Amino acid sequence: MLPRNIVSVLDSSNATTDAAAAWALSLARWYDADLHHVDAGKSVRDIARYGRRVAADLYVVSNRARRGRGYWRAGSFAAALGAAVTSPTLVVPGEAPPPDGLSSPFRTILSAIDFSDVSVRALSEALHLVQQSGGRLRLLHVMTAFPYETVYGGSDALRLGRAFRANATRIDRELQALVPLPARHWSEVDSAAVLGEADEVILEQASRERADLIVLGLPRRSRLAALVAGSTAPKVLRRTTSPVLLVPGPSTPPPSPLAESPAPRLPSYASAAGVVGVEPREATTSWR
Repeated sequence: MLPRNIVSVLDSSNATTDAAAAWALSLARWYDADLHHVDAGKSVRDIARYGRRVAADLYVVSNRARRGRGYWRAGSFAAALGAAVTSPTLVVPGEAPPPDGLSSPFRTILSAIDFSDVSVRALSEALHLVQQSGGRLRLLHVMTAFPYETVYGGSDALRLGRAFRANATRIDRELQALVPLPARHWSEVDSAAVLGEADEVILEQASRERADLIVLGLPRRSRLAALVAGSTAPKVLRRTTSPVLLVPGPSTPPPSPLAESPAPRLPSYASAAGVVGVEPREATTSWR
């Protein structure tokens, strides 16, 4: 469904939040939604509580640090908010110009997929958005477990090279299988499996594709798990020049496959299509 209640998290004392406020205003006009303002000086828990009270469909916040609240690094406050709420959070970097309100602001979208439930939910949001804009969607899987920092030679290098190429081809097919056939009539969809560190690859691909939006699934983790395992989202938020849509979910992403690991078990085409929607719709987008 269309967002009906957008919560703009703003701090009028800091000019870097102007971009986020401008985005919230433009999106509220574009979707004919009610716009609610909340002071960024409040705690994440208070903002989440306010959002529940107004039935927020979308939160809009800048990626700047909140030193007075203990979020010392860029993107950390936005990531904490995204993990605390049940609706998507749009994180806007200070340099991102607001949309003009005359057309959809999200024509080129990059959606990161690790085949977890939350990343498939994020893909669903990306598909609805690209359907609404009639633009282009790129699916990206980052293979981070391959020992790419090690130098190999001779037969080992040849064997690992062949295994990597075969694995990348297989993953690319599985990415394409997540997209319902009707979606290809709405917009252009392509995919890639790339080797590297997740945040570095996502940012590089977003820059190369000139993405209007990066879509990330945000798994729910305990504070201890987040501290030990870390998360890709805060690293991306720290350096992004594109807005990022954080889609919350209950699951923790599995380890990325090794070059010689068996294929991850994916849902059948029918069940995958049922998650992200099969039938073409009118030009609308879903935020939940």
